[in-house]
Amino acid sequence: MKKNLYDKLGVKKNATKDEIKSAYRKKAKENHPDKGGSKEEMTELTICYSILSSDDKRKKYDETGSTDTANPFEQRFYAFVNQIFIAIIEGNENPYGVDIIDMFKIKTRNIIETLQSNIIDSGQKKTKYENVLGRLTTKGNDSIMMIMNTQIESCTHNINQLKEEIEFLKQAQVVIDHYNYNYDKNVKPKVTYTRIQFGI
Repeated sequence: MKKNLYDKLGVKKNATKDEIKSAYRKKAKENHPDKGGSKEEMTELTICYSILSSDDKRKKYDETGSTDTANPFEQRFYAFVNQIFIAIIEGNENPYGVDIIDMFKIKTRNIIETLQSNIIDSGQKKTKYENVLGRLTTKGNDSIMMIMNTQIESCTHNINQLKEEIEFLKQAQVVIDHYNYNYDKNVKPKVTYTRIQFGI
């Protein structure tokens, strides 16, 4: 992230925590993927906020200019939670009458199931290419073999990425399991917006 964190959020260097929070909420709403923004932009904004809203992290950033104050999992977790929770809260006319933590857990499980299904699909494609490659012979140019190998490598890379994403989501589940949401069971929830996207 090359841009100054304060500039990124649109606040002055002496901004208060409330001003930083307000600026972040405004930017997050404007740049949310469901509103036409990008996952990368949301991740950067969330990292900005995680640093500037923390006294220790902000002090270190002001002194060194370094944004390397959070581990990779923490950064991804901030962005993931931010994206899902905003969609859940905005998708309910009355978020006080639903267990948003339970909804979050369900959404995470659904994403993992989708990723696992994608791994199976990619594995089947890889097997096909390997079997085709094993049956190919040539007396000259080996361009087709090279194409098959490229496809096999692409499938392998995709599978590894999907497995990495699943591992991250499982770690996120462990963190979320520590949370509870005290919702009003007497309030009947009214869902007005249910589409939740997560860029894999």
